[in-house]
Amino acid sequence: MVLQRWQTVYLLIAVIVMALAAYLPATVCQSCVYAVGGGMLAYYILNGVNALLLLVTIFKFKNLKLQKSLCAVAMLLMLGSYGVLTANCLWVEGTEVTWIALFPAFAFICTFLAKGRIVSDYNLLRDCERLR
Repeated sequence: MVLQRWQTVYLLIAVIVMALAAYLPATVCQSCVYAVGGGMLAYYILNGVNALLLLVTIFKFKNLKLQKSLCAVAMLLMLGSYGVLTANCLWVEGTEVTWIALFPAFAFICTFLAKGRIVSDYNLLRDCERLR
């Protein structure tokens, strides 16, 4: 694993943030037990799967096309986890969102930056192969 590449650093930050988002509570519900199970369980599972997917993405640095595709899938999963969080907050009354709910947004930004670096590396390698 090469930690000198920017996309690896961005993806490592995204893995750490998504692992924290999968572990720490994102909502506080005063009058219900539903927020612990049910809808929020899907949110935590999506964040955990996303953290594992981003970790696998780091180790696929030799296949830039696959790494780019995995970043796109991870960004879609992050949007899906926000959809689950929003649906849960609208469905259950008295649910308040904590600042930990911003972690997937930060991970989305890091993954977007990593994908941009992957695309630039892919273009650089393609140009170098064309010159040979």
